[in-house]
Amino acid sequence: MGLDQCTQEEFDKRFDKHDTSILERLDISPDDANAFDSRFSGFDVVNFMNSGIYSCAANAFPERFNTLEIYIFIKNRVSSDFLAKKANLDFLDVINAATRNVDMDSISDYRKGLTWDEKFEFARRKISSDTVNAYHEDLQGKQILRLTELGFKPEDTIGYKTRKSRATVRQDGLGASQAAKDANGGYIYEMLIRNCLPDCANSYSSSFFIEEVIKLIDAGISSSTTFAFEFYANEAGYQIDPNQIIMITASGADSRTFENLVKDFDPDSVAKICDSHIRTEGIQEYVPRFDADDIILLTKNDVSGQEACSYRSDISSIDICRLQKIKCTPDIVDQYDDIFDGKSIYVLYSLGLSPDKIPKTNKTVNQVLKSIVSKYQGQFASDNMFLDDEFLDAFIPAEIRLIGTGADGVVLLDSREALTRATLTALSYKDVTIVDPEIIREEIQNEMKNRQSMVVKKYSMNIGREYYFLSKLNDPQYVVKPLKYNPEENELDLEYIKGDTIESIVNKEGALASERVKQYGMDIIKGIEELRLKGIYHRDIHVHNVMIDEDLDRAIIIDLSIATENPTEIYELNRSYGGNNDLVSLGQLMYKMATGHNLFNEGLGFSCYSAVKQGIKTTREKVYDDPELLQSYLSKVREDVKDRNLANLIVTLLDDNLWTQPSLEKVEQAKEMFERYTA
Repeated sequence: MGLDQCTQEEFDKRFDKHDTSILERLDISPDDANAFDSRFSGFDVVNFMNSGIYSCAANAFPERFNTLEIYIFIKNRVSSDFLAKKANLDFLDVINAATRNVDMDSISDYRKGLTWDEKFEFARRKISSDTVNAYHEDLQGKQILRLTELGFKPEDTIGYKTRKSRATVRQDGLGASQAAKDANGGYIYEMLIRNCLPDCANSYSSSFFIEEVIKLIDAGISSSTTFAFEFYANEAGYQIDPNQIIMITASGADSRTFENLVKDFDPDSVAKICDSHIRTEGIQEYVPRFDADDIILLTKNDVSGQEACSYRSDISSIDICRLQKIKCTPDIVDQYDDIFDGKSIYVLYSLGLSPDKIPKTNKTVNQVLKSIVSKYQGQFASDNMFLDDEFLDAFIPAEIRLIGTGADGVVLLDSREALTRATLTALSYKDVTIVDPEIIREEIQNEMKNRQSMVVKKYSMNIGREYYFLSKLNDPQYVVKPLKYNPEENELDLEYIKGDTIESIVNKEGALASERVKQYGMDIIKGIEELRLKGIYHRDIHVHNVMIDEDLDRAIIIDLSIATENPTEIYELNRSYGGNNDLVSLGQLMYKMATGHNLFNEGLGFSCYSAVKQGIKTTREKVYDDPELLQSYLSKVREDVKDRNLANLIVTLLDDNLWTQPSLEKVEQAKEMFERYTA
């Protein structure tokens, strides 16, 4: 095979030994092999020649097609001359046309960017390429197909001003341009299918995004309406968002309503107010204290602006709604200490702790009240529960109730464990005034009769002191028993005494029979003896600090919060039955049981901060400073108490030094006297 040197070098460069052996076997000369364009590799040439495709056929196809595509074209009898003329046709276009028996000439002139299916569909519908190509260049093929179905012509798509899309406004780089074109085409399409031609679409503010214009049109809001909203917003110094316009108009409000409200509220707040469907008449009453969310909440809870603004400035709108639900008016709120916020006042007032029941003279009681708030505020899972009528009705009346208040304490009935366990929760128990003796409901009382595990929980800032004294006693029978002490929480569990205080019993029954007075007096003197044997002086024996165990019909001394081991220590705040002599206090208590009223004051009762209590103290101290006056009161006892033995007992107890604690010997002598008179 004689070849010139150039041909041989070209041949040797393109074909390896394997290719050469195949060419020789096929009797293909190097000249014929070299005749294929240089774009074809030796491997391509071998495959072409092996398939009977010669260089003249392969070389005729445009260079945009590869070897495999040319092979498929030739096998499908696709003309290379046609493909050379139709530079916009790609391989898939040609093959799809061939396999679907579509005239390639009919699809060759459609715009770039259309899929084969779109071109085929246009051809099938006999929509010419001239028509398709005349539609706006940003429209996609499927959009054009739909527009033709709806009867829109190419000229209908021209004239829309370009708008930005929120979806593409932050895009950059090579993809941003195409994204913007797609968004604009989508905008034109969306406008047309809504029958919004260019003049209508272009009348909306150029600052509106594509998505916003579409929403406005869908909401039936004209460009003139949006202009009015924009005008009033600008007059007030704001810019308004189309979504706010939609929200406002959807509520039924118009631009005039917006004009009135935007003077006091920003557009977003106006939108919220309108969307809430509250009445806007008189809404200025809430301004400037409350924002839109506050006003909506207050209005929906029927709280007027005048009433809401009358509450303390630190009381929030949700607090105001809570307080209104329990009829806690601004005047009542003002009487609480400023340390209590709206939610705290809500808890206190709900529990019956109104300002008139809270001592004003002892600020330490606020620490106890804070403990109450901390404990019971946690019962609400969320703020919303404070506005749930069903929840409030279930929680407040039955679950936790006020029993009484004292100089520095509060007693509550917490029956959330009922009816498995009723718990009397006492946050300091001192000088308690019973507010409602009938507070324990019948069903809870019935449950108590069947339970032995009742516990009194007492909380106080100085509860450790009381535990110290009680823990010194060895199984007392006439003094309340301690069960468990929790110093971290200032909590002391005491035995539950099923019954009432002497005060409550006298209030319900009046003067007691002489034998009962002597019996209870005997129990109390035994309790004083139990304390005195351990060197303890109670210093606060009175009608609130003695309970009658109804099962045993026995008097039990409670509340050792001001007890002492120093017999000469004076407790100045003890104003009622105290002084510094437990036997004198017992004498006053027995007189109250026997007559139904106080010896040193004609009042039937007293509270921890009442004028009655102060009157008792003043009169008592005056009497004990004047021996003749004291004798006149002892004579009064003999006149008022008809049972001679009982009168002698009371007189003997009272006829002592007010400021000196009696010795243990004197207590035992008093006990012996009780034993003689009660035998």
